Amino acid sequence: IPFPQFLTSCDRLMGKRLYGLDFGRGLAILGVIFAHSFMGQVTGWNSNILFDLAKKTPIVLLILVFIPVVALTLMGSLFSFITAVCVTISSIKITAKGGNLIWRYIVMKMVFAFVLKFLEDFWGQFLNDVNFFKEHRFYIPTTTLLYWSHTLDDVGFFSWFVPLLVYLFSKIPRLDYRHCMAIFTVLGIVLLQFNDVTIEYCIKLGEWFESHEFYFFYYLTTKLDNGAFAILQYIPFGMFGAAFGLLFSHTNDFKQYWTYCAILSVICFAFGIPNLLNDYKTFVTAVFGWIKPKSYLFFMGAVQSIAMLICMHLADNPKRPVEKRYRTVRRTTFLRRINVLSLTAYIFEPRYNRTVLMFYKLLFGEGADRQQEICLWSWHVVLLYMLVCTTLWAFICVLWEKGHFRFSMEYQLSCIMSWLFQQPYNKMDYKSAIYGPVEELKKEMEAEKTKTAAEVEVVVKDSA
Repeated sequence: IPFPQFLTSCDRLMGKRLYGLDFGRGLAILGVIFAHSFMGQVTGWNSNILFDLAKKTPIVLLILVFIPVVALTLMGSLFSFITAVCVTISSIKITAKGGNLIWRYIVMKMVFAFVLKFLEDFWGQFLNDVNFFKEHRFYIPTTTLLYWSHTLDDVGFFSWFVPLLVYLFSKIPRLDYRHCMAIFTVLGIVLLQFNDVTIEYCIKLGEWFESHEFYFFYYLTTKLDNGAFAILQYIPFGMFGAAFGLLFSHTNDFKQYWTYCAILSVICFAFGIPNLLNDYKTFVTAVFGWIKPKSYLFFMGAVQSIAMLICMHLADNPKRPVEKRYRTVRRTTFLRRINVLSLTAYIFEPRYNRTVLMFYKLLFGEGADRQQEICLWSWHVVLLYMLVCTTLWAFICVLWEKGHFRFSMEYQLSCIMSWLFQQPYNKMDYKSAIYGPVEELKKEMEAEKTKTAAEVEVVVKDSA
């Protein structure tokens, strides 16, 4: 189907929400809480302390616990990647409605990116740096602009930039959606392979802006080239997400999903392995640094794609029995609930984990000596702490839901966006996101049972 015609048919093809994407993002958030509790608050992101813990851990537990923890720590970009998929699908649906709605959507997402950063910078610093009782005074704190990128910078950027590219490509005559997928894939691979070059030139551009007193543009360039989640490092995942979004909008055939995933994974490993030969000496320490090794980013491109499709296969594959999909969706309700508070989790996580750690240290003492770079806790104490942080956050989400998630970051974001655009903003339409999939699959099961009963009745009448 030519791309412009494909835009008019996507509503029919994509009428059903992809439930696997929701609990995939919830899984990413849970991984952030689980892994950052120890790495962020106990070790201060010192990988030597983590490796000291690994030396004290039995080999079986090292494989079953330690390696997955490291993987979860390093998969913070999974949330951004799935965000790119979701905004691609949404933008295609909006474009199909015609008019200038797509431009309104893109502008709204640009504003969303700035509002999100305001909330993150203000509340992140307020929660982490301000303690009225310690300082014996109450005051309105000032907010310092952060000249480096966090995961939410990637989320905000992908939210408007990816739909813009998808829309612009849709205006190119005779461009099939498969051609667009190929273009996004090639763009992602090229940007990933040469991210050091783009970062270098962006740094120079930022220095030029600063020297000529264009401080706002200098601030923007630091979001592109600085930080553990510098946008120029992770924009390739936005390109891959756009390609997946186009595919999901065109067909519900999981065979095609896995075929593209396999092609992308092979390409990523084909580029990642040679890059690993160049940076294997510093690979282990560099993955915990701000500028990631290219080989790691290529490997993550493959791993994230596979992880996302596994989630979708379990919840959305129509060839999988509806009873099994129903059980999967029902059991992952807590992940969708956590996904509803995803922005809150990213902003509250440092303060939350630090608070849990404060009480935990009363029982087990200090967790690490950062000066000597050694872990003072045994492996089971570390594991218990991480499980406590994760389980307690899931329980907090349950309690918060009873208060309709009032005053969460999503709630504040919805209020601000509704006021700015004078229309309802559905960021807090949490009931449909949490419980909608269960209800929909329950209806699908009932319809299937009714159909089966009718077929049996017809067979019995024919036999008689």
